[in-house]
Amino acid sequence: MATKKSKRSQAKKSVKPEKATTTEASEKKAEDTKVAAAEAKTKDVKEGRATKTEEPVEEVVEVVEIEEPTADEVKVGITDKLLALNPAALVAELLGTFMLTAGFLTLFKNTNYGALGIALIVAASTLIFAGVSGAHFNPAITAAQWITRKINGVKAIAYIVAQVLGAIIAFLILTGLNTANFDYKAAVKNGVINAGVTEKTIKDAGGIDKWAESYGGIDAIASQLGVSKTAPKLSQYNTLTSKKEWAALLSELIGSFVLGLGSAYAFKNGRHNKLASAFGVGIAFILGLMIAGSTGILNPALSVVLGVYGSKISTVLWAIAVYVIAPIISVTLAYLAYDAMTKNQLENEEAIAE
Repeated sequence: MATKKSKRSQAKKSVKPEKATTTEASEKKAEDTKVAAAEAKTKDVKEGRATKTEEPVEEVVEVVEIEEPTADEVKVGITDKLLALNPAALVAELLGTFMLTAGFLTLFKNTNYGALGIALIVAASTLIFAGVSGAHFNPAITAAQWITRKINGVKAIAYIVAQVLGAIIAFLILTGLNTANFDYKAAVKNGVINAGVTEKTIKDAGGIDKWAESYGGIDAIASQLGVSKTAPKLSQYNTLTSKKEWAALLSELIGSFVLGLGSAYAFKNGRHNKLASAFGVGIAFILGLMIAGSTGILNPALSVVLGVYGSKISTVLWAIAVYVIAPIISVTLAYLAYDAMTKNQLENEEAIAE
């Protein structure tokens, strides 16, 4: 019995140290866990990954204002400007000036409906070609738009060349057709009938040749009636009258200013109201011609084909001043005036409405 008891006590004694060892191990493990957690927290703080104490960082966006390059800084070469030209625009200017010249040559001297016909031609040409080239059809308008920096110089020169070519082509074609269709004997016959001889009398005589034999022949009759053997000129424009050049210059200046106002209106409002802009230009052109009177042309391209320059140096210089320089100056002034008047267009419209 004694032996059994002693064995139990020894067993109890042997268990106690083992329990102590387990407790120490648990405490050490817990301590290690705390240390590891503390180290991890310290590492997070160092790396900026702390979540509980982390304050939101505002993103700062710096706005840098970039200045647009000035005209001096951006220099486009002539070659680049030539390549940028739209061939369709040049064709449009040529065709539009062709139509205007043809209408002017055939209708301007018609006192019944000539002015209305020219106005309709200008309006129709503007409607057709405004979206392609801007519908200048006039070197004075093109020069004015270049002076007021609406187009560049290369484009202006190309437009003017196309316009002059259009006027020359129209003149040559119409002159050729006029010559081909001219009948000398028919012209004499019409002159005789207008003089009071009936067509029946001419027919009973055996025709105009037989009838004219009684009066010295057809050439003699033609001379008396003022009928030429060649086709009459399409336009009866003459060189400027001596000592009347200043009057013609003033007339051209006033008429061109009216045309310039119509063109400036069309340029500024054409996108919004194409029909009104087209008729505005047409009516302004006719009104300008009426103001300018019998010597008015208002278009340097037209003046090239109307025979107004003559052969004397003084006549040529005056013609250049009246039919080239004056329209350019007046149309440019009209553009500047219209731009100034419509600078605050929206405010003006609101003021008028009030």
